Amino acid sequence: MDKMKKAFLKLSSLFVLLPGLTSCNSDSKIILPNSLDVMSGQIEKMHAIDGDFFDSLINTKQNFVLYFKFPNCPTCQKIEPYFVKLINENKYDIYSYSTTDPLFSEVYQKYPEYFDVAPKTLFFKQGELKLTLASNKYNNEQSFLTSMNNFCIKSEMYIARTTNGLNYFLESFDSFSVYTFDFDNQTTYEIFSEIVYPIISTRTTPSLLIDIQDFEKNTFQDFLNSYDLDSSITSWAFNVENNEIKNSVNYLENPDSLKSLLSNF
Repeated sequence: MDKMKKAFLKLSSLFVLLPGLTSCNSDSKIILPNSLDVMSGQIEKMHAIDGDFFDSLINTKQNFVLYFKFPNCPTCQKIEPYFVKLINENKYDIYSYSTTDPLFSEVYQKYPEYFDVAPKTLFFKQGELKLTLASNKYNNEQSFLTSMNNFCIKSEMYIARTTNGLNYFLESFDSFSVYTFDFDNQTTYEIFSEIVYPIISTRTTPSLLIDIQDFEKNTFQDFLNSYDLDSSITSWAFNVENNEIKNSVNYLENPDSLKSLLSNF
């Protein structure tokens, strides 16, 4: 084999992609939070979202994995149990979105390239689609689970959406960081993407993520009151060490202190 042919074959091998993937490199991998609801046995499936929430994830440049489906799609029905197994084994927090959402037509008009076929798994980094897994290419359970694990990275981030999930976290850890979101204030999500996520996604200290809209009002208030924090404020970041609050910041009022608080724990 002459040198030119060898060089051509070597170069060609760089562009071979797995079936159903738009790209595959380390930058495409998504570091996901753990679902405390799954860990506490409260749910055993993906977190269903509506069009408004999906729109907010894009607009505030979040990192997430989304599974798109049609309700009566036979392949979707076959693939979904694989997702359930993936979530139960890895505790990943993964979103699902369906054409049954009332706002689907509106979202489709905005992002037609995302929702052209189903089933489909989409990997977003900072609100941009980085990787597409055409799930119908993975009818074999093992190849599906292997592929998903190749593109999702475990972290020490934990997201609570129920009181039971929150209690499970508090019973499991005595030293951790907390970051509270507020879906009604999109700036809290933007700050998470720009400042918080790059710090906490790769460190070994547990981090608790809470969107206050997921909880009954009293639950969130009681949680903050237990650390002597003002429960009327929804934008708290604080560190807990041996079950005692170490430092805290209302990051909407003092965003410059947030990075320092997270980095020094």
